[in-house]
Amino acid sequence: MTRVDQFEPAHLRAKLGTAKGAERSRIWIEGKRLADAGFTAGRYYLRTDLGNERGPVWRLELVGEEDVVTEMPRTVSGRRDKPIIDITGRDVFEAFGRLGTHVDVWFYDGAIEIQPAEDAAHG
Repeated sequence: MTRVDQFEPAHLRAKLGTAKGAERSRIWIEGKRLADAGFTAGRYYLRTDLGNERGPVWRLELVGEEDVVTEMPRTVSGRRDKPIIDITGRDVFEAFGRLGTHVDVWFYDGAIEIQPAEDAAHG
């Protein structure tokens, strides 16, 4: 498997989806980019808010099973050949949905960063 850290970080512009009738409250990421970054079905990850003066930034970072005791882990779902990360809820809208309709997703080896799309204002 080709690892993301051998290249420039992979990038995806994702449209914010609808969850339970609430627009721009879902981030759905799936497929090869996730697998290349190490996010395969069943792996645990933690979400950290790295927001700064430029706006919200969420970092999703893989953790081992032994690390999930002290934090609130999330799990990559899907199948081996098609992993899925599905983040929904009010916090998605509060962080990103108020700013626009899309987010930029950057894939690294063992981590993903999500931030408002650079041109989020005109979604």
